[in-house]
Amino acid sequence: MKVQRNGRHDSNGLNDLEERVARLEAEVASLKQAPSAVADGGWESIVGIDKGNPFFQEMVKAMKRHRDEDYSQARSKIRPKKRRRPAATAK
Repeated sequence: MKVQRNGRHDSNGLNDLEERVARLEAEVASLKQAPSAVADGGWESIVGIDKGNPFFQEMVKAMKRHRDEDYSQARSKIRPKKRRRPAATAK
């Protein structure tokens, strides 16, 4: 393809576009033919798959610790600090 000085191509790019669309159509067709997890029971088929897995249990504990730290930091920013009352002055 010849490039002009302004950076535009001499051809209108329809050939490239048609090739790209044809490749995308072929890929979509192949994806439609592939087996789907949704067709095989969807999310219900994977619920509980990590039950009893020690790595998963440790990950859940670590996530809970991290979440609790975030909550405590957020609470400390929201909750006003207790201030001491000034000492009563004698009149």
